Amino acid sequence: MASTTLIWIILTVLQLGCTMHVNEVYQYHGFCLDVLINQMTALQKLDNCTVILGDLKLQLQRTRPRDFVNISFPKLKEVTGCVAIYGASGLESVGGLFPNLMRVRGNTLINNYALIISNMPRLREIGLANLLKVDRGGVIIWPGPLTCYVHSVDWRAIAPNARHVLSGIDVYNPCKTLPCSCTDNSTTNFCWNNRKCQRFLEGPEAERCNPECVGCLKRDGSICSLCRYYTYRNKCLNTCPNGT
Repeated sequence: MASTTLIWIILTVLQLGCTMHVNEVYQYHGFCLDVLINQMTALQKLDNCTVILGDLKLQLQRTRPRDFVNISFPKLKEVTGCVAIYGASGLESVGGLFPNLMRVRGNTLINNYALIISNMPRLREIGLANLLKVDRGGVIIWPGPLTCYVHSVDWRAIAPNARHVLSGIDVYNPCKTLPCSCTDNSTTNFCWNNRKCQRFLEGPEAERCNPECVGCLKRDGSICSLCRYYTYRNKCLNTCPNGT
């Protein structure tokens, strides 16, 4: 009951704050400012966004699964604020929309939560297979009756030291999902679906990357997927060079 009340309060706050859709998304060399979208036609504004400086909020009512066919934003890797996706009635996979989202910094939060996915009746999976880190804030996953692979993800590894509110739907496995088969170790055997294992930033299963990286290429740990601290001339650094 407490979790349901919390979800209702947060959804009310989101809906009150999201009555207008974005006509323009400010974009400069892959950096975009706050994105608030509640119409499908506005999604195209995300095409060139690699980092969103601020929040990403999507409320897409009255949509169907076919509306999202061939709609994807693989360039987006990081959001510095919070991510809230709710009421996207036709969306079946969040990962299909944002396949390379790796980091949510949580510089701004909604009731202490940085990642909120809720009220999506056709959602079959979260599917954010490249998500490695939520720096600050908790996670709410409360999508719909068809959603599987919610509890097969180690959310504590992604967002440590924060509260997580997770739907209990797939505990009873109504979708007959296959169990994870990523490792033989039950403490690290986590997956996003039966094809995508969870990636880890820290711990025994962490990727062997350069310390300046958040994720890296398997064949070369010095090639970062995303910079942990600063980017300068396409290189990842832990401090900014003098005069920059």
